[in-house]
Amino acid sequence: MFLQGVRRVWDIQWNDHLTYGNLLLQAEIDHCKYNFEVASIERLFRFFDKYEAEALMLGARGHRRHRVGPATSPARGTWPAAWASSASSSGSRRVSVAETAVGSQR
Repeated sequence: MFLQGVRRVWDIQWNDHLTYGNLLLQAEIDHCKYNFEVASIERLFRFFDKYEAEALMLGARGHRRHRVGPATSPARGTWPAAWASSASSSGSRRVSVAETAVGSQR
């Protein structure tokens, strides 16, 4: 934020055409609404307990953690579908993660 001279995280330029807010603000609003107004906290704790038990069981059996491949990981490959649709709805072209990396040159 300091480097770009903006006061809100949503105003950070993601690339030449999009801000962080263009990409993620609606998802943040949706997650907040779910977490604070809709979610069943008791059910979420039960889910957590079940998934934790499953992870511990797999770890005890020696299973390795699944690694996401380059074609599906936003950090290594394509954009998530929601980001791509945000980009296309704003009239800009789809941008690869490599192009958005800090210090990348066009």
